[in-house]
Amino acid sequence: MVAVSGQGLAPVQWDVVSGDPAKSQSAEAIVRTIISQAKPGSIIVAHANGRGWNTAKALPKVIDGLRKQGYEFVKVSELLQMGDPVTASSCYEVKPNDNVKYDKLFGKGTE
Repeated sequence: MVAVSGQGLAPVQWDVVSGDPAKSQSAEAIVRTIISQAKPGSIIVAHANGRGWNTAKALPKVIDGLRKQGYEFVKVSELLQMGDPVTASSCYEVKPNDNVKYDKLFGKGTE
């Protein structure tokens, strides 16, 4: 986070985790997870790097479902201009301080 902000950039964090890296996570489960957790201003993390097992199947349904609920998709730069971004002093998965499990798995360094 310090390295990014030190370059004059704003680190951006997501608030909805799709769960798509789990091979057992079906496209339908990914759709339910994202649609149930999305709220105005949400940033959703999904994987297009080979780890998102059912992401390609889920995304059209996610996009359609969110649009039906009145959501529109914008660039992160546009989203940041729409309001006051929430800032945190450390990285996290979904909310501040929830990365302790990663520190245990990979060692200190996720702050």
